[in-house]
Amino acid sequence: LIYGVVAVIIYLCFPNHTVQETIAQYFEALSGYLQAKSDFFDPDDTDCLPAKQFALAKANVKVMEAFDKARVSLFYRLCGQHRHLRTQKMLRYYFTGQDIWERASSSHSQYQVLFQSLQNSDLIFRIQRILELQAMACRHIADTLRNNESYQHNPRGERALLGLSQSLNYHQNLDFECRYTLQSIYENLRSIEGQLTQFAEDKTDQNANPKTTKTARLIGENVSGLRNMFKAIKSQCHFGSPLFRHAVRLSIVVLLCSTLVELFQIKEGYWILLTAILVCQPNYSATKKRLIQRVIGTLLGVLVGLSLRYLSPTLEAQLGIIVVTSSLFFFFRTNNYSFSTFFVTIQVLVSFDVVGLDPDGAMIPRILDTLLGVSIAWFGVSYLWPDWKYLNLHTSLKETLNNSATYLRHIIAQLQFGYRDQFSYRLARRAAQNAVANLSTAVSNMTSEPKKYQQALEFAPTLLGLSYTLISYISALGAHRTDCQTINHQIDFAAVFFKQAKQVADLLNRMATSPIEIAQSIADIEQQLHGFEAKYQTEMDEQHAMLLQQLRLIVQLLPQMSTFVSIEKSYHQDKVLTSGQIKQNIYKTATRQAKIEITTFLQIFVKIVPLVISYITIEYLC
Repeated sequence: LIYGVVAVIIYLCFPNHTVQETIAQYFEALSGYLQAKSDFFDPDDTDCLPAKQFALAKANVKVMEAFDKARVSLFYRLCGQHRHLRTQKMLRYYFTGQDIWERASSSHSQYQVLFQSLQNSDLIFRIQRILELQAMACRHIADTLRNNESYQHNPRGERALLGLSQSLNYHQNLDFECRYTLQSIYENLRSIEGQLTQFAEDKTDQNANPKTTKTARLIGENVSGLRNMFKAIKSQCHFGSPLFRHAVRLSIVVLLCSTLVELFQIKEGYWILLTAILVCQPNYSATKKRLIQRVIGTLLGVLVGLSLRYLSPTLEAQLGIIVVTSSLFFFFRTNNYSFSTFFVTIQVLVSFDVVGLDPDGAMIPRILDTLLGVSIAWFGVSYLWPDWKYLNLHTSLKETLNNSATYLRHIIAQLQFGYRDQFSYRLARRAAQNAVANLSTAVSNMTSEPKKYQQALEFAPTLLGLSYTLISYISALGAHRTDCQTINHQIDFAAVFFKQAKQVADLLNRMATSPIEIAQSIADIEQQLHGFEAKYQTEMDEQHAMLLQQLRLIVQLLPQMSTFVSIEKSYHQDKVLTSGQIKQNIYKTATRQAKIEITTFLQIFVKIVPLVISYITIEYLC
């Protein structure tokens, strides 16, 4: 009751604290993303591109998670029409962070080709330095938000940009394509620097340019109305949903724990149930990691907790230990589960001593309860609808291609009909980023279980890198949509560019279903774009050349993308039985599955029974 009352008072006194903290986490994640992006611009380390792409994809997932947290907290803050100046400031940080993310995630070239041509120049090092400074600026913004301080922008970023601009002017003898690539990267970095500088000026939304004012509509997580609630629940009621699988699995785990406790009348058996619930996570890898952390933390906590008795602490010292260990438990609860388990075990044992219970008698039951709980949790994630039966790389890839096509169409529409930061555009951008994040999660889960996915891991990381490169090329077009107000003034360019861009979006949709049949279409588009560039190269300005170059980069990526999508499709088809084969083998499959389940049950039974017998024996002996 005291905890709840204090929490309510704190939220009443500091209503913007939650929003401010989530925005700080968002910029902290952006800082990590920019730092991972800067690793690409290291000419002395050009052989680890796939590893860098995978690291950047993982950083992108963290940004996506922080972005969702910030969006939800802002949504609930705006639900009550809280148009306080602090809330408007956080809303501006939120939208500006999205623009920085879109700029940072864009790519204007194939990095390996760029490094080969600029290996002995200072340009690559300057770009890397600017990205590192911008990463430091985002981290500084996060710190100022947490400490309620005013952000002061470091002028080193502006000086670094000036140095890059002077170096670009010095290297005027570069070829046409390389010069425009570097100019596009410079414009991107300058835009990010300008947005970071605006935070120091602390402008409100009223002072913003009305042409670029963003719609303050956010997607909420709440579902209103019984009909919508029923639809939301129904959409999850299948074993293809990780949420539904975990709910059913956790229910069975609770049933097993409760049955054991009641059947053998285990004293303080709630600890078995508590351990199983806390250890059992939605996927196998996370559960295995937490299982190990739980066992190690408990064993060390028991040893330290019992060792404290030999120091003969006073009652005041014991109460102080309880307060310190409880505080450290809450501090490490979300950061390090081993430490949190370690401190809460010490707290429990010292509490037993304070209230007059025997901590020596609680030591063995505590360890055995933990072992029983983690064994049941391990059984649940290993044999009750395990993740590797439902991990679907094929579905994630199709979703990525289709959402990337939709994102590209929204960018084309804004380039063609004028810049509008519409709600639908932000939805499409978020869906595309979410799809790549889901694909990254699927590949990451496969990487944690290399034996189960040995065949898929031969192509899955490369496919993830290509998917991420594709979305970065598309983001580069989106990042420059505000600067291309006169694109329709050149009729010849507009006629070719928009026609081919829409065909590229159609090819992405077709690639999701029939990747082999698009090779000729890709070659035709590449030929037309190359012919147009050769014909009008001297007549195009920088903006038009940049747009055409970005579209060509996307087209040049599609053949390699199509090859790996075909490999993945063949892998997926090998895993799926046709309907005729299912009818022929249904009896054999059912029989084999029954044998496997019986064998598995006996193995688990043999492992658990000795623990239960040992536990009951010790209980009666004590």
